[in-house]
Amino acid sequence: MATTKEVIIALQEEGFTEDMIKTLMPILAYESRVDGVPYVLTALDSKSPSYGLGQANVDTMEPAYWMTFHEYNIDLPGQTEQQVKQWKSGKYGTTDPDEEDVRDFTPEQRKYVIDYMQTADLEFHVKLLKNMILQKENESDMEPMEAVQDLYKLTIAKFNLPDKHPESAAFKSKIEAEVEEIYIEGEQQQNKLNEDAKLFRSVEQQPIPPRTIDTPPPTNQSELKVPDSGPSEPINPETGFPDNNTPKQVLQMLVAAINDKRKKKGMTELDQKNILEKKFGNLVDRDNQFFEESQKIRFPNSSLPVNIEDVLDFLED
Repeated sequence: MATTKEVIIALQEEGFTEDMIKTLMPILAYESRVDGVPYVLTALDSKSPSYGLGQANVDTMEPAYWMTFHEYNIDLPGQTEQQVKQWKSGKYGTTDPDEEDVRDFTPEQRKYVIDYMQTADLEFHVKLLKNMILQKENESDMEPMEAVQDLYKLTIAKFNLPDKHPESAAFKSKIEAEVEEIYIEGEQQQNKLNEDAKLFRSVEQQPIPPRTIDTPPPTNQSELKVPDSGPSEPINPETGFPDNNTPKQVLQMLVAAINDKRKKKGMTELDQKNILEKKFGNLVDRDNQFFEESQKIRFPNSSLPVNIEDVLDFLED
């Protein structure tokens, strides 16, 4: 069994047009229904050996069956060159008026086809439907829509006589509504994709401001002009820091931030006083990785650059 959307997608992938799909969907649903459930792939007609989604008759649709098996590189048991020739054209006696019509399946071929149809997937059924229409075109020089009308004339007649066949007409209306809803949904999704693509292209096409020749990009950190957060202060040559409380303030800020997170997690808070007294000297060691040029930050109103990850690791020790 398949869904309305799955059948629509399968028909689209096989090259059916939207108009043809909308015409076929109620027909296929009605033809393949079992106990009111549409698109039953193992459906069997009660009055003829017709199988599956499109109810392909094994006694009249031999060329369509052969063409479908041929697409899968499957040979029917005992098929002959003469059979293949007639199945391919849908006709016999085109070059020899006395040619025998050998399009009918042999008992072995017929059994093989019927057995195969018990497990054929949706793709196979849709290809078979396509080839049923093609067989009608070859045999009677019909247009595709004419072939559909000829294949399903009894079902179409019921659809067109709602007074005599109200259940059939109601079934057709139900399927048509489902199909229309699926197409509307697809159009909305496509419109959204188009809008997203249009927005992407507009952003992609934004011009990049050119770099002026007389202002080359800085090549090292000494050339970078970073706004200072305050007036410069004398540096103590022994410690490498300004003669103020900036390092201690940095530590206090970091410990406070860590304690806030530890408190939220139910962890014991760090002893800020102990850290400042016992480990402050390690922080200002100029050989420490804090002061490598990579990954430096500045706190607001501070002239001290520090590496945040190293300090956090240090404080967690």
